[in-house]
Amino acid sequence: MSLNKLVHYLLIILFLIILYLIIGSIIPCFFTKEVSAENKEAFSKTKFTNSEVGPDRATIIETPTDALNIRMEMVRNAKKSLYITTYKIKDSLSTRAFLDEIMQAANRGVNVKLLLDGKSYFYGINAKNFLNVLNDHPNIECRVYNPVNPLKPWNLQLLLHDKIIIADNEFLLLGGRNIDERHFAPKEFEGPITHDREIFIWHYNKDIKEEETAVKQVENYFDSLWSFEHTSLIKDSGKDKHLSLLENSFETFKKSNSKFFEKTLDDFLNRTVETNKITLIYNPIDVTKKEPHVAYQLRELALKAKKSVILQTPYATGNKDLLSVMKEVSNNVPLVMQTNSPASTPNIAAFSNYYGHRKKFIETGASIYEYQSKDSIHGKSIVIDDNLAIVGSCNMDDRSFYLDTETMLVVDSKPLASELTNHIDNLKNNSLKLDNNNEYEVSNTVNLEEVPKYKKLLIWTVFIVMRPFQFLI
Repeated sequence: MSLNKLVHYLLIILFLIILYLIIGSIIPCFFTKEVSAENKEAFSKTKFTNSEVGPDRATIIETPTDALNIRMEMVRNAKKSLYITTYKIKDSLSTRAFLDEIMQAANRGVNVKLLLDGKSYFYGINAKNFLNVLNDHPNIECRVYNPVNPLKPWNLQLLLHDKIIIADNEFLLLGGRNIDERHFAPKEFEGPITHDREIFIWHYNKDIKEEETAVKQVENYFDSLWSFEHTSLIKDSGKDKHLSLLENSFETFKKSNSKFFEKTLDDFLNRTVETNKITLIYNPIDVTKKEPHVAYQLRELALKAKKSVILQTPYATGNKDLLSVMKEVSNNVPLVMQTNSPASTPNIAAFSNYYGHRKKFIETGASIYEYQSKDSIHGKSIVIDDNLAIVGSCNMDDRSFYLDTETMLVVDSKPLASELTNHIDNLKNNSLKLDNNNEYEVSNTVNLEEVPKYKKLLIWTVFIVMRPFQFLI
């Protein structure tokens, strides 16, 4: 066989492999799943409110500084166990300092379980090396959800999107932040900040059954992910050079970033407010296209609103069911939607579908505000009436509805709902409202953030190209 023929056949084989991977990863995600009648009946029995004070206290973690500070404090104060789930770990000095703190907890005898999305682990080479180092510690076990397997391309689109930390069965942090310096803005970071949000829960009343606490609900969910048949133990070992980098990072980071160590755990506990009831809602964890359990339950809660609904999401797609629900809600009560603008969004693919369908969102009757900044917002939250505060990882897009694991905490608490409303209002004060003509209303206090021409062109191009693949966004 001549060299030309060999190259020709190899190119054909390569093309067929790529075609297999593309088709195999896309087609299984095309067909929409609906919530079964059985699950609808089960969800209808869920009670999200209570007339008496419950066993948990809560507060919102809003600022980048507090976000890393509370993580360090939860790990530093852990005595028995740490369970951590995240979509992504991106290497940086702040990340290494946090992982070093986890290593120190393990040295004290704390049992650490760390769960990461498989695709994130596969592509995050530097973070992968540090996880391998952690995994070598006898008190730390690292696993990945849905490891990348080229022989099973139908699993490639299905991600672990939860961000959770549980300490000693007593403290819980749940929200939208990855372990990434963009969310914390340390001194070394010079790029645009990603403003996100979490809820911090403290199980303070030990006289009430543990099963009724938010911490226990989320711990049970974590256990289901941890023992899931498509969750695998990390088997690779770390290298000495990565261990030394990890060990030297904490003190280096602390010297230049003292602001992340100013508050103690007690400072955060003193900020917490009473809650009547906290309920975890989540998507199925199987690696197939999912029934939209989170979206369905959020829909039912929003449709029962008596006074108002305030929604914050970084991304939204022109999903006909979402648009229909928004219209129905806004016909009943005032509906506010806070999201990114073309200037602020760092995720062109996710934002482009909302932008291309923006007129449809306006036609729902919602009051839409777009954040004007070079920084972006990444929080996922809803306030219903004056008592329900909802915080978690779920975006208002097809990917969060049908493909990824997602978690949201529904909290019945007037003081927490007020706190969350104030945080969203602060973002709204740096946003411009869209009018019925798909233009910004004139503001005397907020300036329009200019969008580079190339970015506008890119947003529209991606919208057109990706429009047939909205079910993946």
